[in-house]
Amino acid sequence: MDLVGKRIKIVSKNPTYAFRDRYAKSMYIPEYNTYIGRYLPRPSWLSKDEFMLTTGDIDSPVRIIDKRNVTEVKIDKSNRPDGVYLVDGEKRKYVVTSGPFGRFSCNCTAFGYRKWCSHINEVKKGLKHGS
Repeated sequence: MDLVGKRIKIVSKNPTYAFRDRYAKSMYIPEYNTYIGRYLPRPSWLSKDEFMLTTGDIDSPVRIIDKRNVTEVKIDKSNRPDGVYLVDGEKRKYVVTSGPFGRFSCNCTAFGYRKWCSHINEVKKGLKHGS
């Protein structure tokens, strides 16, 4: 099943749980973590055992998760707006996230240099026209 672009909920083993005795005794470290986000296309630099999930945070828009630690995957059927948009580019899909105060972010090279790109403009046009 192709999950790219779908909003999913996963439960993953916490890799630091096995070492919890090495952290401060007052620090709670759960055995499992639950994440909800959109499943993103895998870039070539990512290992085959890993995938990316959106976080909804403009400063850190994606989370990389090891597939070997995942214990449960469910498709989230809620239609909540999460501020994450997949935009088709010439060579691949790009991830545009919207944050507070009208700030947008994109994972393309142009945004890395200029803090602006055509993918963000495309999302803004779509939001303005209600699509």
